[in-house]
Amino acid sequence: VFRTQDIDKTVLQKIIETAHERGMKELAVQDPITGSLSYGKLLTAAAVLGEKFEHLYAGQETLGIMLPNANGSCATLLGVMSAGKVPA
Repeated sequence: VFRTQDIDKTVLQKIIETAHERGMKELAVQDPITGSLSYGKLLTAAAVLGEKFEHLYAGQETLGIMLPNANGSCATLLGVMSAGKVPA
């Protein structure tokens, strides 16, 4: 098996690591509809959503979500992961 990336970290852990390496004010995601999000704003949104998801869906392991192709999708997926849920 070829290892081109560190697979011992979660997606969320890797994004947090990248944010620290590049800077919280650097561009993380961008789309033509809702504009740009820095790593700091993306991780803040993910933390807020993650806390909500953790309380709203405490007894569930997976969480099904339907999202448009936009910055909110990234924040929501990271929020689901930060709540300890599996996005489905």
